[in-house]
Amino acid sequence: MNNLNLEVIDIASKIYQKFWNESIDVSNQTRKAQRITKEWQDSLSKFGYKSEVRISKENFEKIDLINPNGKVAYEMKVSGKNISHEIFKDIYKIITHNLHNVETQISDLVFISEPKSIYKMNKRLDQKYLKYLSDFQNLKIHLLPIIPENAISSLMTFSTDKWGLRGDPYLWFDLIRNLSLISIPNSKEILKTTIIENINELINDRIEIGKNVYVEKYDYEGMSSGVVSGEFWMLELIPNILSKFDEL
Repeated sequence: MNNLNLEVIDIASKIYQKFWNESIDVSNQTRKAQRITKEWQDSLSKFGYKSEVRISKENFEKIDLINPNGKVAYEMKVSGKNISHEIFKDIYKIITHNLHNVETQISDLVFISEPKSIYKMNKRLDQKYLKYLSDFQNLKIHLLPIIPENAISSLMTFSTDKWGLRGDPYLWFDLIRNLSLISIPNSKEILKTTIIENINELINDRIEIGKNVYVEKYDYEGMSSGVVSGEFWMLELIPNILSKFDEL
């Protein structure tokens, strides 16, 4: 999980905002989508990311982007229309890649698309299927949105190697999905309240200092798996988001 870099999402979002326009016709949309994907790939190649990676010598299917250590694959569908087919196709590509590349196993697939489609699709994905992929294919699936410029989630694109407990990064990604649909409010107090209300809804409990919360859908690996640290969120993560608000 620590290999996943949110700056990849941030770069994709900025390029999308620069070029995408829903009002253009279908043929122009296709060209725009191809340009956005290509610029995104080119922007990250200088940091060691590999683009258009064939999944095997025998198969011409390609992965959009793989991070420098080869463990995280990123796929982007610029338009949010009919993303379910693309997601399951991409899962097939990663599993096939891993079957043919024993020494360079991809452990995380990040699928990126428009926020409403990602939010809806994340609700539809079967948790038992995701657990099966994690347990038996050593593959975790992350659906993350192209982040709107004025969304609260735009304050959350900084990456961190430090988490309180193992459930924290999964809650972070869940929160990004929710807050990509909500605009940044005018006051820090409303922002903090909105963040905490969304966290409480996602964990089906109250986030508080001195309280850890177990969330079954975040239970993937190791000690403290699925557990969210109330103290880390209240004293570290939420203040970090609020500090980004102060920088606006």
